[in-house]
Amino acid sequence: MARNWDCSAWLRRTAEAISFLVSSLVLLMSASASGDYIYWSDNNTGKIQFGDTQGSAFGGPITYYDFTDGLVFPRGIALDLTNRQVYWSDAGTDTIRRANLDWMSAPVTILDSSDGLSNPLDIALDIPNGFIYWTDSSASTVSRSALDGSGVTVLFNFLDGLVQPVGVAIDVVANRIYWADANASVIQRGNLDGSGVPVTLFNSLDGLLLVQHLALDAAGTSLYWTNIASGSFPEISRGNADGTGSPAILFDGTDGLDQPAGLALDEVGALIYFADPGASNIQIGNLDGSGSPSIIYSAGNGLVLPYGLAFEDVAPAPNAPASGLAAVAAMLFAIAALVRPMLRRAHVRR
Repeated sequence: MARNWDCSAWLRRTAEAISFLVSSLVLLMSASASGDYIYWSDNNTGKIQFGDTQGSAFGGPITYYDFTDGLVFPRGIALDLTNRQVYWSDAGTDTIRRANLDWMSAPVTILDSSDGLSNPLDIALDIPNGFIYWTDSSASTVSRSALDGSGVTVLFNFLDGLVQPVGVAIDVVANRIYWADANASVIQRGNLDGSGVPVTLFNSLDGLLLVQHLALDAAGTSLYWTNIASGSFPEISRGNADGTGSPAILFDGTDGLDQPAGLALDEVGALIYFADPGASNIQIGNLDGSGSPSIIYSAGNGLVLPYGLAFEDVAPAPNAPASGLAAVAAMLFAIAALVRPMLRRAHVRR
């Protein structure tokens, strides 16, 4: 007797195989030409994308998640490299979501409007202690919850002088959280548990005007921020994390900046990456501000309003045929993209 072919079972097995294949690309990518990667959100195209830091591997940016996954206006982005997951906020859906970096699993919503979100912007992760922190510019709040979205706690709000908080950074060792308030033109610091009164580190007298995103170095001693201001005054600056001294301008409008937003640091390589939605590009510059920044990805790569940015330092595999592996990785991603919607539906129905 002929046996009926189980199409759904075949699809599930194929989905699992593709999922494993795409997960394995992470190892394949580590042998690419640069070894380092940046991830970003595009607030216009509704995409979470990544690419190598030289812009040369894989034939251009790779899209991880997009509008077919429910993304509308993705903003802040953060990586959990321990568990190979990516988190992002979405101002269009008032959510914070998480997905595996296997590229196949569907995103999971961990926080939404029922948790008080009304315009979530930047996010920061404390993986060892199991917390996620975020800013909400409409609610004028800085909040945190467990990584699964439980235990939402508003740490600071309008009663603490917050108006339109945008960027956020944390120092787990020193028990500190930093945020940039665009409307108030200040950078402030508070305790991670919300206790105490916030301290203003920098303000308009330090040149802040519509300050946006923050990045904190690993030692917790230096803060970096983007300042879009107006006209010819967009800047990327650095200041002491304790607020002492005067900030130093690293790059400004004379370096081609328009409206710089998300920042990411590569302290090993002494480099800084930033997204500029006004110029529709992502750039790289020296961490000390010397020289001029260079464009890695631009409108020619499909970028419209790149916003949030995250960096992954991947050690290259020794003696690996980098260009060949990168080409194979790009080909596999292209093939997977063609069958991904069907396979993901099968994967979800499992």
